[in-house]
Amino acid sequence: MNKLLLWSLLLICIQSYAGILDEQDKQKHIFAETVITGASAFALKDSEHPILYPLLIGAGVGLAKEVYDSRLGGSGFSKQDLLADSIGITIGLTAGSSFNIIYSNDFTGIGFRTEF
Repeated sequence: MNKLLLWSLLLICIQSYAGILDEQDKQKHIFAETVITGASAFALKDSEHPILYPLLIGAGVGLAKEVYDSRLGGSGFSKQDLLADSIGITIGLTAGSSFNIIYSNDFTGIGFRTEF
């Protein structure tokens, strides 16, 4: 039951943050970074730095996209897109870390200890 509650709260948070910016382009940035960073966090859960590596992957992809956009004939470098990327990175790290907690073998619930 606790896993279902955590899963529901996570989805509500993701949906509420996705509606922060009205521009469709910014929502695409948020969604893409959420997926990239969340998948990286889930995949790298057993690495030496399970938070830092996904953060660097997400930030690197977002920055590379903006550098690509700044080329001649591109849409230009956008600080607002980087802000949207950072929101997506935050959501992705939260989601990936939450999935890691939910699917770990020793998860007993939010705020409960296994030993008394």
